[in-house]
Amino acid sequence: MWLKDLTKLEDLLDCVKDEDFRKDWAAVKQANKERLAHHMQVTLGLKVNTKAMFDVQIKRLHKYKRQTLNILGVIHHYLVLKSMTPEERKKLTPRNVFFAGKAAPGYYITKPTICLIVNVAHVVNADPETKDYLNIFFLPDYSVTLAEVLIPASDISQHISTCSFLSLFELHHPEPSTTVTSTAITLSSPAMSQNNPCSWHGSAALKIWHQQTLTPSIAFTSMMGRHI
Repeated sequence: MWLKDLTKLEDLLDCVKDEDFRKDWAAVKQANKERLAHHMQVTLGLKVNTKAMFDVQIKRLHKYKRQTLNILGVIHHYLVLKSMTPEERKKLTPRNVFFAGKAAPGYYITKPTICLIVNVAHVVNADPETKDYLNIFFLPDYSVTLAEVLIPASDISQHISTCSFLSLFELHHPEPSTTVTSTAITLSSPAMSQNNPCSWHGSAALKIWHQQTLTPSIAFTSMMGRHI
């Protein structure tokens, strides 16, 4: 049984060219996407395009889990979409990006990460030029029950942690360099209210300091110059 011996999954390779099998496989995946879309409609009031690619990162929020890196990639994808013509966009596969996870109560840096993801979603999901091609969702109250709905619906599961790599890097690079460069990305939206403690007064500004140390250190900066 494959549940006890995952090497048996290799037998699926024999079905790659089986059209009936591929249709059945796609039907199961589509049903799981529609189940997730229904869950989000009922619990969050959000509509999800089930014909789009589902790009999922669900795990504990932590710097080394790199949710910040992932949302930066989404911002880049959004800016690329904005630079395209309508005809060029039509050639692309629509993508829904899902984030979910919980952070330790005292782990402060992860709270602005959640705020950043939500604020980027406010901007991207409301853009009439790109909303048919890219949408972002942060699902609250992550749990095993929610995972059972999210995981079967995913087309891409993001695993971009570097814990093992960093341990190895630390052994071979004990002395950090002081060379520093920086890049800033700013997003703003009318939907971001000054009354929203996560809106940074209407603008989410993310400054990334690339240092030749173990990992890039990440600093969030508000319009008032607040540095976390």
